[in-house]
Amino acid sequence: MYGKRTLLEYLKSSGLKNVASFSNGALVDPGRFSVAAVETDAAILFADLPGYSRMATEIDGVECAYLVSHFYTWFDQGAKPYGALIDKFIGDELILVFPADECEGEPLQAALHAAHAMLDGDAFGFSPKIGIAHGRVTIAIVGTNDTMSVTALGETVNLAARCVQGLEPQTIRVATEDTKIAASIFDTQSQRWSICGPCGFTPKNMAKTMALIIERNTVFVPQFNYREDLRKAATFARENGAVIER
Repeated sequence: MYGKRTLLEYLKSSGLKNVASFSNGALVDPGRFSVAAVETDAAILFADLPGYSRMATEIDGVECAYLVSHFYTWFDQGAKPYGALIDKFIGDELILVFPADECEGEPLQAALHAAHAMLDGDAFGFSPKIGIAHGRVTIAIVGTNDTMSVTALGETVNLAARCVQGLEPQTIRVATEDTKIAASIFDTQSQRWSICGPCGFTPKNMAKTMALIIERNTVFVPQFNYREDLRKAATFARENGAVIER
């Protein structure tokens, strides 16, 4: 249903002009475009994999690579049906963008549906922490002449990242006071979900805002030894030349 899989494809479909090149210490010619960007309404979903830092002290680097790649793939595939575009992977975290023209319905609603799907179908027991914010977002090409990337920028992105701070696993903080939209997606009557708020939330270096806390009350217990699966996968990779030791 959603044809654009990356932010770069999203930008290319928007008919942007060429980006001006930068030189060290030189001012950008005002007659040229110094950036290439799309400004749009969007929701941002920031997800964090709890316990990764501790686990990284107990497993080797190849196993860490399998772990985070599995987490990224699981989240990408689960959020894809709701119009999510991957922004970036940051260690054990990822950022998804839900542009208004890519979602079915409102961006905030799409992001909440994606968060619900992830926490309600967590067969691997990842139990992510999720922060969500919505508003104006700039999706831009950034970087240098040698290395460029496409990313979402602005206060909405920062707010989504801040929303994760201090959360418990399998919990969502969404920067909104619209309890109706949350209640329409998270069935509190089933006792699986609790919605708290709205209450004041003051993100670091940002103004106070209203937010809801949505918690899944039932913990997923994987029906397999995930740590053992990581070890076997890393061993197989080493034995078959996918890992080179120098």
